[in-house]
Amino acid sequence: MIYLKESIAMRHFILYLFIFFSLPAFADGIKNKRLKIDSLLLELETSENKLQTNQIKVKLGELYLNIDNDKALMYSQEAYEFSVKTENVDIRKNAAYGLAYFYNGNGTYAKAIKYFIESDDLSRETHDTLGMILCQNGLGNLHLGDNHLEEALDHFTKANTLSELFKDTAHVAITYIGMGNTISKMGDNSRALIYYENAEFIYNKEKDPFVYAGILANKAESYAAIGDLNKALEHNFESLEVMIELDHGYGIAILNQNIGGVYLEQEKYAKALPYYNEAIEKNKIIGALDGLQSCYLSISEVHKKMNQKDLAYDYLELHINLKDSLFNIQNSEVIAEIQNKYDYLVA
Repeated sequence: MIYLKESIAMRHFILYLFIFFSLPAFADGIKNKRLKIDSLLLELETSENKLQTNQIKVKLGELYLNIDNDKALMYSQEAYEFSVKTENVDIRKNAAYGLAYFYNGNGTYAKAIKYFIESDDLSRETHDTLGMILCQNGLGNLHLGDNHLEEALDHFTKANTLSELFKDTAHVAITYIGMGNTISKMGDNSRALIYYENAEFIYNKEKDPFVYAGILANKAESYAAIGDLNKALEHNFESLEVMIELDHGYGIAILNQNIGGVYLEQEKYAKALPYYNEAIEKNKIIGALDGLQSCYLSISEVHKKMNQKDLAYDYLELHINLKDSLFNIQNSEVIAEIQNKYDYLVA
């Protein structure tokens, strides 16, 4: 079926998001984030204690993600460097996790996996169960994005086991989503829907609208895969409505792309275009380069179907250039090497 081709593939909404929602800043709307940022910047100006200063920088690094990624990197990097010099394990663990999030989001996967592994090691050292859960999810997510599906499922399963063991209901649901995403990519979408339903049983809109929106989007992906495009559109539009309420740029970008993908599958090309264009603009604003290159490929397919060959070629060229810069053969080899070292350490 068309929607399964890379050129118009729908994106799992939680592909990069669900592993980070437990960061205190993550699910906040933009307005709430900016209020917290302003408050922390005032604290930073008056702070005379280096430890407190760098604890604030860790929080700022989290809050700036998807608002101003340059500042997110700056504050996380400064806190990380302080933690290395002072051997502060807690700051290093949290700053490394923030850096992993940043590099994952901008497509620098070798650095992302390096920092996830470091944060995971420090979480084990300090018996930080939540940290271990988040890092296992992060590693699962990276492998999912790189189509190493067995490895992804293994990391998500470990995160699920930890969540069950420590009765962390929220993360039981989150790991269900990761497992569902992986099983969906394996091609068993009917089974994936069961995992999404289990997650939805824990998270409704009133409890956590952000996670609920993600579950709806991932259900839409599976409905599309089994050919129920009406249900796919229904779930995507409901998810988009929630993400607009939350003013979450990354979620809005993915949902617009997914809606465009369904319309493309239905051969409703004129309807697909504005959604892809909106996704492209949102990805540019938040600096989500991985999402941007995916959108370029999808909209190239739309223009091709509309017999607009010049535009189709232009967008395909944009996709190829950006994809090559984000993820090349050397990057893949570095990820494999680091993962092998990780496997040896935890064996």
